[in-house]
Formats: sequence, C-alpha cells, structure tokens
Amino acid sequence: MLRTPPPTRSGVASRNELVELLKTPTDIVAHSIKVIAAGFGLLALCLLVGWLGAPTPASGLATAAKVFVPLWFIAAGINMWFGVTKAGYSVAEEIPFFLLVFGVPAVVAVFLVWRFSHR
Repeated sequence: MLRTPPPTRSGVASRNELVELLKTPTDIVAHSIKVIAAGFGLLALCLLVGWLGAPTPASGLATAAKVFVPLWFIAAGINMWFGVTKAGYSVAEEIPFFLLVFGVPAVVAVFLVWRFSHR
C-alpha cells in the first residue's frame, strides 16, 4: 500500500516523507514480531530471576510472571510512544499494534501465573 506524499511548497518530498512512503506492511509486521520476541525475552528473564530467587520454583515463577505484566505494559507503551512521536503514526493507528504487542506475551504470562499457582 503506497501512500501519496502530501503537497509541499517546493513540490519535492522531504527525506522523512519519502521514508514514510517506502514503509510497507511487511516492515510493520517485522517490527511487531521483533517487539513481541523482545517481550518473550523479558518474560524469560523474569522467569529465570523468579526461579533462581524463590524458595520454591513454582511460587517464584508465578510471581515472576506477575511482575512481567506491568513491566511489559510499560515497555509496549514506550514502543507505542515511539511509533507516534518518531515514526509519525497516529494514536489510532498504533493502538491495534500496542494491543497485539502487549497482548501476546501478556496472555502467555497470565497462563503461566495460572499454571504455577495451581501447583
């Protein structure tokens, strides 16, 4: 989906306008996948710390997953903020990606909380 550049005084698109025109849905999806992967990396780090630092592994893993959710909410919010302020997307355009980027690792973390709380 190519966008047409907005009219400029000189009639020549700026570098930022050209970069915006060259963004493809594949670029957006690739970025989202990388951010979701970073979320799973943070979840793994939280789980490792919880496993090593708790008296019982199950309680430590459940607590670690609980700690992960607000941390990931903040990180996903920062990613959204960059999308709005640096990449030029509107908040309305970024909300679905925020929900996806936050939701996928968060759902896994909530499942892990449920799983390790019932041991």
